[in-house]
Amino acid sequence: RGILAFFRAPGWADTAVVEIGALRGSTTVFLSMVFSLVLAVEIYCDAFGEGFPGARNIVKLCIDSSKPYAFSMLAENSNVRAAVIDGDHHYMRVISDIFRVLHDIPCCVSVIAFHDYCDEEVFKAIKVFVDERILTYAAPLGQNPGTFFL
Repeated sequence: RGILAFFRAPGWADTAVVEIGALRGSTTVFLSMVFSLVLAVEIYCDAFGEGFPGARNIVKLCIDSSKPYAFSMLAENSNVRAAVIDGDHHYMRVISDIFRVLHDIPCCVSVIAFHDYCDEEVFKAIKVFVDERILTYAAPLGQNPGTFFL
């Protein structure tokens, strides 16, 4: 709910989002209600199943986001303004996903939202970019899970 409320703000409806780690698409469907285009990225192509009946604004992409230039085909799409990262939660995979978004889609992504921010490895990976002032922590979305670590 928090992510939907955030992206329902004016200015997002005509933009695209790349969702890394779409899996079966539960978040994908919600994102399709807010964005004009959802680029649903998943390494496990069969995880999409039958797809998204009735959703005409979802493009399924079978991509290993850890590979060099994984998102380079999106570089010229200046409409990709946001990314939602919910892929592999291991530290280096989160680092890779963040780097791929920042490196391969350099022009336009202004918000990166993370699922499972309270997961220790996800938190540590994001913190690397925040500590280097590459990313800025803005706000939590959804329910506060409490404090698990510093």
